[in-house]
Amino acid sequence: MKKSTLLLSLISILAISGFFLTTKVEADLNDNVSGFAWSENIGWISFNCFNDYDGDGILESHCADAGYPSDYGVNVDLGTGLFSGYAWSEHIGWITFNSGELVGCPDGSCLAQLDIATNEVSGWARALAYGDGWDGWIKLRGTAGVPTCVNPDWECDYIDGPPTTGASAYININQVTGKKWISYKTLSPESLKATHYVGTGGNCGNGEWECEIVDDYQSGNFSSGQTSLAFDSSNNPWIVYVRHDPTGKIMIARYVGTGGTGCINSTNPGVWNCEIVEEGSALAYPDLVFDQGGTAWISYERANNLNVARRVTSGGSGCDGADNPNLWTCEKVDVSGWSEQGDSSIKVDSSGQILIAFRGIDLSVSPWDYGVLFARHVGSGGSGCINSDNPSEWNCELIEKYPSNISTIGQVRLALDSFDEPWITFYGPNKDIIVTRHVGSGGSGCINADNPSEWTCSVLDTGWSQSLPANSIRSSSGEMWVVYRGPDSNIWLGKFVGSGGNCKGSEWNCELIDDYIVVESFSSVFDPFGNLWFTKFTGITFGVVHYSPPPPDYGVSLNATPDPNEFEGWAWSDMNIGWMSFNCLNQGVCGASDYKVFIAGPVNLPPSATSLNVTQGNYCFISSPPIFLNWTYSDPDDVPLGTDPQSAYQVQVDNNSDFSSPEIDSGKVISASTDYSPPGLSFNTTYFWRVMVWDSIDTPSTFATGPSFSTLSRPPWPDFTWSPLEPAAGEIIQFTDQTTFYGTSPGWEWDFDGDGGTDSIEQNPTHSYSVSGDYIVELIAVDSDGSCSIQQTLTTGSPLPEWREISPTGLLEKFWASIFSFFQA
Repeated sequence: MKKSTLLLSLISILAISGFFLTTKVEADLNDNVSGFAWSENIGWISFNCFNDYDGDGILESHCADAGYPSDYGVNVDLGTGLFSGYAWSEHIGWITFNSGELVGCPDGSCLAQLDIATNEVSGWARALAYGDGWDGWIKLRGTAGVPTCVNPDWECDYIDGPPTTGASAYININQVTGKKWISYKTLSPESLKATHYVGTGGNCGNGEWECEIVDDYQSGNFSSGQTSLAFDSSNNPWIVYVRHDPTGKIMIARYVGTGGTGCINSTNPGVWNCEIVEEGSALAYPDLVFDQGGTAWISYERANNLNVARRVTSGGSGCDGADNPNLWTCEKVDVSGWSEQGDSSIKVDSSGQILIAFRGIDLSVSPWDYGVLFARHVGSGGSGCINSDNPSEWNCELIEKYPSNISTIGQVRLALDSFDEPWITFYGPNKDIIVTRHVGSGGSGCINADNPSEWTCSVLDTGWSQSLPANSIRSSSGEMWVVYRGPDSNIWLGKFVGSGGNCKGSEWNCELIDDYIVVESFSSVFDPFGNLWFTKFTGITFGVVHYSPPPPDYGVSLNATPDPNEFEGWAWSDMNIGWMSFNCLNQGVCGASDYKVFIAGPVNLPPSATSLNVTQGNYCFISSPPIFLNWTYSDPDDVPLGTDPQSAYQVQVDNNSDFSSPEIDSGKVISASTDYSPPGLSFNTTYFWRVMVWDSIDTPSTFATGPSFSTLSRPPWPDFTWSPLEPAAGEIIQFTDQTTFYGTSPGWEWDFDGDGGTDSIEQNPTHSYSVSGDYIVELIAVDSDGSCSIQQTLTTGSPLPEWREISPTGLLEKFWASIFSFFQA
């Protein structure tokens, strides 16, 4: 369906129904999220009163127009990613994204938030349930759910226990407000209890339900556990039940909110009003319904007769022992030979007629015959009801009859299809579950029916036991469904398909829902979205089962293709909404229905770090490994280049790939550099690293992980000295090694003349130079972890003077010889 067409219907419904909330919800001028999301259950969800209402691609404002909801809108802070504001649905009312209204979510962070780095939306939204609106949590990102029933498409939730043996829990869902209520009885203490769905913060059912005692009579005199619950015109629950103290009493508990009386040991005594409708012997198995005028009708057994009580404004009569006899009228509908034997089901059709299906027994034959009977309140001209208090007001007829040695009928349940035709389920021969439906003419298969051509009776499937029957029939959107206890004692569901079914009766398709049920009564109801809910017992607890396939991994994200301003993906609620699609791309319906949720205005896209690389430097003469990390900065908004450059980076290095405790964390470094050398790394260690970058407006990327690297072992650190420090040419020089070795097997390679050759492999060699000058001396230190070399320049000076020894006698002779020569001359 086109969004514009459906939205016009939405507006019309709103205008006619007056379904506007008293709480004022106002839009902020800065609300930047607009568009529509879609749910199969609740239809369109509008994110802004400034929206594309007619589907022409242009936003129109209806923020202050008559016939539209109050001003509203949703905003996402593009700095923090936090959502705020309200969306609107015609079916569930306001959906909040405000943090203050998201307290107590089922799990995880409650805040609805866009991760600016990943573009993923997480957290929760919530339908607020102002007044009688819906209340439900909407999860914006989640992982695959775990099935809780044998059939993974169904959810089984346990609520309370233990129930009374043979008890039933009666579930009903208000079709206006969606509120779910269940009435039931427990064994110890023997109490009538009620529970309603609250989502979170409840005292039972994993916190999703609130359980309370409505009426408690601890002497053990409560009757068997059948109860029934319906909603009055004010959407408040009424519960009908039976109490024996010591006589039987048909009781009504009405939810009044304040001023309640008459309930014994109630958890909330002022909330409930308990009163006797009729008192007498053999009162049992009541059922309750409200007609279109708001009148409450109760069908029940009294002394083996089908009786009916109805609430009147005044002038009531016929109710023995009633607390308010003026407000109730009680009458027998069918008595004598055919009598109600422990079961009836009452409904009202669209014209306001009261319809009752009930189980009877014919005492005039031996062995007794059991039958299914149908009574219709016609007001006048009635017939067929034996010894009725008002025979002209009721039509009674026999639908099916069996001798008691063939079938005792079992539990009888009534539903109306979309044409107001009655469908009845019960147990027939061979433990078969029989479904009979009113066809008007051409009927077949009903044994001993008063009007066999008007009814068709056929087998659905084989049940578990006539003594422990269990079935419930309901209609939704023209389809008929029966919940029943199958031949394996497990819970099964049959859907009417007309032909080609897989059940024992080919008109039905059957599927297993869940295992192990040990008591004999179901109740079931459809919520306004067509999801079936029914009660389940295990003997020690009871709970509810409803259609709710567990979701796969899901989530809402920004940056849908092809428009980066659009959201895409799915949100999920297991309460009422089900799947919520944020973009027509999810369903492949774009063109036929172009819907999307989007951010109006420019969106800054996050940057990224790519092409991460590692290089290693020279390990000689360093105290930590020389590692150099680098990356390429990339940003879709950086066009032309330099428009949105890198403003900062953060590098983490860890010896664990999960970065649980980084060895090095640079923190946020304000720099446009795309290189980083981590200090203080260890030698001979494997490391992992990642980097995050920020753009010019401080939007971060996600961490990008680079290739791992391994540092080398630490090589020797060579050093040496010599003596003398200033040798002369030809002088012997002593070289002394001062190398620090970190490995094993040390070695030395000396080159004294700079020719590249090895002149000595001693640790502390000697050497001399015959000619004065500068010489480069190199030491290569080697061990098991590598080698490093060091060169130093050594300078030799001039040769030392030559000294000779001359004896003193020789000198004196030369002296006198020279004197002698002088005088001779």
